[in-house]
Amino acid sequence: MNVTDLGFTADELRTLVIERAADKLCAEVLGADTADYAEEALSAVDRKIKAHIDEAITPLIDAAIAKHVEPYFSSEIEKLVFEETNRWGEKVGKTLTFREMVIERAQAYIEEPVSYDGKAKSQDSYNWRPNTTRIAYEVDKHIQYEISVALKDAIGNLNSSIASGLAGAVKVSLAQAVEGVKVAVTTK
Repeated sequence: MNVTDLGFTADELRTLVIERAADKLCAEVLGADTADYAEEALSAVDRKIKAHIDEAITPLIDAAIAKHVEPYFSSEIEKLVFEETNRWGEKVGKTLTFREMVIERAQAYIEEPVSYDGKAKSQDSYNWRPNTTRIAYEVDKHIQYEISVALKDAIGNLNSSIASGLAGAVKVSLAQAVEGVKVAVTTK
């Protein structure tokens, strides 16, 4: 059997197949039986197709990045060298690799003096006085938080046990008071 035997050219048959597939896909997405679809039908189909493409392509892109891009950037970062210069561009300091520079900056950051509220002089220079280092301040703040959480729990438990004990004591006292009261009725 040939396409021309059916009375169609190859292009007409291709167009009809594409239209039928689009109608079927739109009917599946919108739940309709007609081929009369508006903008929302096409956008719904576009979203579904994009979701399928993203689902299929994203793992491939991630694998390609892990295989080719990450090793390249890692090796390039290891090759980076920084030198301190004066304002004319003349080299005046020691040469540091990227890793050494990051470690040195992190060390300087955690050892930077801060005020009692954890601010560096560059953040709050008015009436600033050094109190401790940034790392000591952060450790103290963390310890203070943990202690306050533990105290809140302990006080909550204590309050609940005191309240239940107090309620029991009040009940016993009221029962004893009721037993001690004698009611007498006299008539005149």
